Amino acid sequence: MKEAWWVILVAGMAACNRTQAPVVEQHPTAVATPPAATPAGAVTQVRMHNVRLQMDPTFAMDVRHLEGRLLRKNPAAIASFDDKSSFMLEIDSGEIAVDAANLTGLLNRQVFATAGSPVTDVTVSMAGKQMKMKGTLHKGLAVPFEMTSDVSASPDGKILIRPEKLRAEHLPVKGLMHLFGIKVGDLIGSRKVRGIVAEGDTMTLDPELILPPPRTRGRVTGVEIEGDRMVQFFGNAQRRAVNEKRNYMAFRGGTLQFGKLTMHDTDLQLIDADPRDPFLFYLDRYQEQLTAGYCKLTKTSGLEMYMPDYRKSIQSINIGKP
Repeated sequence: MKEAWWVILVAGMAACNRTQAPVVEQHPTAVATPPAATPAGAVTQVRMHNVRLQMDPTFAMDVRHLEGRLLRKNPAAIASFDDKSSFMLEIDSGEIAVDAANLTGLLNRQVFATAGSPVTDVTVSMAGKQMKMKGTLHKGLAVPFEMTSDVSASPDGKILIRPEKLRAEHLPVKGLMHLFGIKVGDLIGSRKVRGIVAEGDTMTLDPELILPPPRTRGRVTGVEIEGDRMVQFFGNAQRRAVNEKRNYMAFRGGTLQFGKLTMHDTDLQLIDADPRDPFLFYLDRYQEQLTAGYCKLTKTSGLEMYMPDYRKSIQSINIGKP
């Protein structure tokens, strides 16, 4: 029997609109049986499919598929959905896409936002298989620039940006820079820039340092431009057709806390109630999505939570059982 199943039942009814109460009455003696302790080193495995993960009010990324784990930041504290600093997401393999609008906002707020930044007012777009970046370069004077770059994975598992064209004040300058021995790294530098290292004629972008909480870590093994999106591949992931019919986030093992519910030997699935489009999940407001959905208990005492997309939950859409 799963540990603390009776806690799951009681707390699940409080968290969800339609969990059936009679299930508790089927096991009246279980309340008197104390649950066994979850091993301190137990890890919560994570699997996601077709999830649009809203990281903060201004940034979202599309998790096409992902396998990894939640790691406690403090071994003595439980990982909690209500405290994004309590855990980190470590990616073993996956495919994640970020569109140009979200990448633009991320660079302006997280990378080039510090006082004295050499670059400001960045706008990102995609041009074929390349990334185009416009902005203002501050090197004594404020000079508008436009840079077209190839993108790939760096040997150390980050995003490598290799400029192919560079224009300042609408004039091509990259050839002139080479003539005088000036590199892109000399212009941009990296001492006042978070998460980016400019060296020679390349720049390296570290997703771990620039993404909003919760902290996300993984080795980038491939980067492609697809339409207006930059697609990152992690671990041994490759572009593939996934035959999953549901959009979901699944958590297995370890101890996980959300709201008043603590699950030992976690067996939890957050499932998109409408799989016709990606599952928009916003961790900061997950309880609103919970209360707009419903729950089911599995035969193995796991918990399935069917939830609307975040935008639908804030419109107070109440979902009925299928």
